Amino acid sequence: MTTETSRGTTGTAGLVYGAAAGGGAGLAVVVAGLAFGGSAGAGGALVGTVLVVGVLAFGAFSVNLIAGVMPAVSFIVALVTYAAQSVTGLVVLVALHRSGLLDDGTLSRGWLAAAVVTSAMAWSAGQIVALKRVRIPIYTLPGAGAR
Repeated sequence: MTTETSRGTTGTAGLVYGAAAGGGAGLAVVVAGLAFGGSAGAGGALVGTVLVVGVLAFGAFSVNLIAGVMPAVSFIVALVTYAAQSVTGLVVLVALHRSGLLDDGTLSRGWLAAAVVTSAMAWSAGQIVALKRVRIPIYTLPGAGAR
């Protein structure tokens, strides 16, 4: 006798694992920024972490939502979402530069960059782990769900 187990959908698991990994790694950079760079280091790392986790979480949620409703257009939505994420990140970084927060010592440019890179890499690793753990049916067995 076998029991079918439900382990969540790919998108939901990817969102949870990605957010946990990206947020956790970002918080580690915030603590390191506070210890080695003071309040400017912690502030820069916090802004970088929130930027990456916020933008990637919105993108993953959007693609997961559309893939569940209209799977045929999910690839196009994923491409458009990727472009929107890139533009959003760039706009936020340019706005931070133009505001002077990076120049007057309020936020550390280096710790912001460290948090962006670390959070993005951890987010990707979390999504890879989630993808490896979730069951993705490749084909339907005869008699299973036939209508």
